[in-house]
Amino acid sequence: MKISESLLCTNTLTVLATVILTAPAVAQEWRQLPPPLARADFAMACDTGAGTTVLFGGRDIAGARLADTWLFDGLGWRGVPTPVAPPARQLHAMAFDPRRGRVVLFGGFGTAGALADTWEFDVAQLTWTQVTPVSSPGPRSSHGMTYDATLGCIVLWGGSGATGFLTDTWTYDGTDWTRVPTQTSPPTRSGFAMAYDPARGRTMLFGGNWVITRFDDTWEFDGTNWAEVPVLARPPARMNHALATDSARSTVVLFGGFAASTLGDTWDATAASRRGGRCRPGPRRLHVPGTPWRSIHSSAASSLSAA
Repeated sequence: MKISESLLCTNTLTVLATVILTAPAVAQEWRQLPPPLARADFAMACDTGAGTTVLFGGRDIAGARLADTWLFDGLGWRGVPTPVAPPARQLHAMAFDPRRGRVVLFGGFGTAGALADTWEFDVAQLTWTQVTPVSSPGPRSSHGMTYDATLGCIVLWGGSGATGFLTDTWTYDGTDWTRVPTQTSPPTRSGFAMAYDPARGRTMLFGGNWVITRFDDTWEFDGTNWAEVPVLARPPARMNHALATDSARSTVVLFGGFAASTLGDTWDATAASRRGGRCRPGPRRLHVPGTPWRSIHSSAASSLSAA
């Protein structure tokens, strides 16, 4: 599961990480809020303007693909009935476009195979709209997608298509997709992660897996080409990890993934850069006390309400 800047939306995750208890004079009771069904291979993106995280699709524990939409506002999850919605899918990608206030979804894997459709979700209106750009990436799943604030558009890279794994780069400006004919690109891989680095003003890609090789390389996209970033320190090679933009601290945060075993480390990529031909210190490992990620009432969001 790839997870874009949405995971670090301040208004959402401040409360998602901690249950805040208040003590009014009246009697109290715990109220468990219904969460989304257990699932994997879904996608999420955070509407930073509305302070709301949007979740769509995935597959349930029986392997059935889902087509439901859920919102998290910092207090709890709520399912959104949407008469029009993308068909059920898994391994799709979503990113929030703050210029237009829309969550953009592309591709994934559905009943008929890899998909190549583009959808936009309006949090204010609670509606999905399928858009039909003149150009579009080919059908794919397991691709990466993030909003690049410097370019003012969404960047898409890679994925798995009908002919195998892909290394093409596309941008979406809200009207059309444009393929970028890059001279250099990250090598073929799956299980990578992408996020926008506000300190560098570029889209970042880290890690992944290809056949029996796991990667620990860092790549940047400047709108024209990809370039590998040489760093002195870096997270160990891994796949199926998550990257997210932390706008408040102007950094990118990496968490977890899989190498020889499941990982639970946290890295801060702020210092990963190369200027004037000199290599600066790379990403630093953050020593987070206790469990790095804390859940609310197991996997269910909960709140304390007055009786």
